Amino acid sequence: MIRKFIKTFSLLKTILLRKKVDGTGVALVKLDAIGDFFILLSVLKLIDKNELEEKKLTIFCSHILVTLGENFYPVIDWVGVDLKKFEASGFYRAKLLSNFKNKSFSTVINLVYSRDWKSDFLVSSLTSSHKLCFFGDLAKQGRLGRWLGAKAYDQRLTGKCLTEFDSLKAILGEVLNIDYSKWSVERVTKGSYIVIFPGASWFGKAWPAENFKKVIGKILIDTNLDIKICGGPSDKHLEVHFKDLLNNRVEVLIGNTSLLQLSDLINKARSILTNDTSAAHMAQYFGTKGVALIGGGHFGRFLPYSNASNRVDSVKVINKKMPCYGCNWNCHFEHGSGAVPCISEISWEEAYSELKVFL
Repeated sequence: MIRKFIKTFSLLKTILLRKKVDGTGVALVKLDAIGDFFILLSVLKLIDKNELEEKKLTIFCSHILVTLGENFYPVIDWVGVDLKKFEASGFYRAKLLSNFKNKSFSTVINLVYSRDWKSDFLVSSLTSSHKLCFFGDLAKQGRLGRWLGAKAYDQRLTGKCLTEFDSLKAILGEVLNIDYSKWSVERVTKGSYIVIFPGASWFGKAWPAENFKKVIGKILIDTNLDIKICGGPSDKHLEVHFKDLLNNRVEVLIGNTSLLQLSDLINKARSILTNDTSAAHMAQYFGTKGVALIGGGHFGRFLPYSNASNRVDSVKVINKKMPCYGCNWNCHFEHGSGAVPCISEISWEEAYSELKVFL
């Protein structure tokens, strides 16, 4: 309760002390997950590199993603934020923000759709003449937090487009006056392997491991392609399901790659089979063809990418349509510790049928 009061008071203080000062450059705040980060990168990819440099962008993101940002877009000033420390330590916040004490931006945009105290506080602490955000999903905030958060902005945007990609593309195109027509496709020579990504941020979104194994078995029989089974540290428990497949064509790399190494693997892969997770958006960014298995919790918000996205080599989405789509993952079906029905009922035969087109 005390910590909540301190956070609320801190946000109120920054709002009351706000100074509207016109400055230079644009600050983008994107403090959410890896998949959301790659959706932003997919939008940045549509912008001519010379034009991108002229915009003088500063992007605040999770500290674990800074290396990726700097590697792909060195012309952008990337600022890493340790989200746990930022929320828990006033000393950490003060130290981070002291670097911008004498800096004023022309515009600050909060690109976090599911806004919370962290992104609202960061935006309210930066000096700018104009601040924008999405109305967005405010389920993480209480009534007072929503009211205070709204006071930190000069303009709130509805996000009229279907997907997060299209919403980000629209807001950046309007605010930064971007000419997306200059975009050109960069092709990368693809390797002779397939990436399998069986993990997910929540067990309910994870297609059964046995289904992944059946698809892998079929690939090994029908093709000469190798298999690289990937995932993050939180997916290590899945290793046991694939140990009996290990041979000179199957490599299990779960939890053994950095984000930069994983992105390189996906970039050069012939194809990918993944759950609804960051790997799908990495593949979308790199133009790696493949299949993503998704459910109905947030259907249409992140995946599939709409036709209006003007994307090429998009990831193919497989889903089991059900009347309860849009449930925000509050599934009313009993599924124990396994996947929800709209994912578990996708057959491995259907997944392989879609995937083999890209092999």
